[in-house]
Amino acid sequence: MKFIILVILFLSSACCHGSVPRLECEKKIGEIKIYGKVIKRYQLRGAHFPPGERYRLFVKWYNGEEAETLLYQSDEKGRLFLSGEEQKEPLYALCPLKRGERVSFLMRSERDPHFFVTTSIVPFPLVLKKRGISLELELLSAEGERFMVHGEGFNPREHIELQCYTQKKMESVHIEANVLGFIDVPIAFPVEEGQWNKAQLTIVRKTRKMTFPIVVGSPALEYVGGCCLEIR
Repeated sequence: MKFIILVILFLSSACCHGSVPRLECEKKIGEIKIYGKVIKRYQLRGAHFPPGERYRLFVKWYNGEEAETLLYQSDEKGRLFLSGEEQKEPLYALCPLKRGERVSFLMRSERDPHFFVTTSIVPFPLVLKKRGISLELELLSAEGERFMVHGEGFNPREHIELQCYTQKKMESVHIEANVLGFIDVPIAFPVEEGQWNKAQLTIVRKTRKMTFPIVVGSPALEYVGGCCLEIR
């Protein structure tokens, strides 16, 4: 009997200590509006962090900017809670966001800066769909002309051309889909300074073309809403 109990305790301990630290940004039910802009609600949760440690939360944006925010502490179960006086009441962080903008959250150890865990969300995705193809464009530049394209619905190993049009200019990218029919490729629209217009993204396949209208440049940098992060 003692042997069985010891084995169970050993396995339980091994599972707990062997779990990978996880940081998640969970979407909460319900949205609010401020001055006509939609604010989506999220809650940040951490699990399986080394117990008894302190961690600092950083918020990072697509343009390289970052902000050092609140201090957290892990309990004996590896869950994260606000440290000290900050934990008396829930706090809320409001981030204004653009269409297709990714915001990242990084939890860094105060004792060992090399230890950190990240998660990210795109609350207002820029999604284009047509004929079984789905594209999501992620904003990459502060000028609004570069995007990362995440696509699905293509044939395995299909060769595709992406043509980026603005006015009479065009730049193209050739890519091969993976075995699951997914693509991930950066694109850039040829926009000169001061010339911000509507653009087109054309997908050229072996048997057909598909064209999507898209806004680039300064109009692509307008705030469309925000995310409200509940911090406990």
